[in-house]
Amino acid sequence: MIYRLKHAPSPLAVIRETLPNAEVLHVFGDADIATASELESSINEIDSSLPVIVNLTECRFIDTTGISVLIRAYKRLGDLFRIVITPRSQVERILKITHLPSIVSVAASLEESLALA
Repeated sequence: MIYRLKHAPSPLAVIRETLPNAEVLHVFGDADIATASELESSINEIDSSLPVIVNLTECRFIDTTGISVLIRAYKRLGDLFRIVITPRSQVERILKITHLPSIVSVAASLEESLALA
């Protein structure tokens, strides 16, 4: 017997981790036009005076819609908003093309970003 899912699983998963000095959102999969609203909802659910770190090290792909979500989060949270990426990844390449690291704090590891907290 073959079973099929009626709906394909979302190509994006966001897991929230509350640390003593930061709220971390671990993003898995693709942050694109199909999933940007899910990412934005996850970020907007956080109502904290702690830094909000979006960990994109497991994010395979990001498009301009995903980047727009990150920019809106930065506009709302200011210097409390941070991003973590994997060096030499596709996500880092896209972020550099858009010059986002010149606006938002972007670190190469969660530890590095937490050290700023």
